[in-house]
Amino acid sequence: MKFAEIPSRLNPLLHPPDPIVINHVISVEGGAESKQTACYDIDVEVDDTLKTQMNNFLLSTASQQEIQGLDSKIHETVETINQLKTNREFFLSFAKDPQQFIHKWIVSQTRDLKIDCEDIFTEHNVTLRRGSCINDHDIFV
Repeated sequence: MKFAEIPSRLNPLLHPPDPIVINHVISVEGGAESKQTACYDIDVEVDDTLKTQMNNFLLSTASQQEIQGLDSKIHETVETINQLKTNREFFLSFAKDPQQFIHKWIVSQTRDLKIDCEDIFTEHNVTLRRGSCINDHDIFV
């Protein structure tokens, strides 16, 4: 089902169903003294054609693939919107106060570089220590 088909499929479902007409003759016998009223609930079972159509649609492999394709397109579009929103906020903050923006950006980059360098330095140090221990051990043997 294409996205453009959705309104045409939903339009008949948005109107109230046709009323059920029950022809019944009410007999009025007796006088005003014998007024008796009664109310009855009548259960009427109606075949739900929409339910069978929905089940057939959901069980169809082609429609499942189409739904997955549309779902992935929606996901990609949402990701793009989020990325564009982030870019917009980035450029708006730069446009609002360029000096403070650049200062905050440099502080953030410095912090990130410091963390990355500490990780690299500790990995390098561990390698050097292991190497020096192995070399010291080889000297004693």
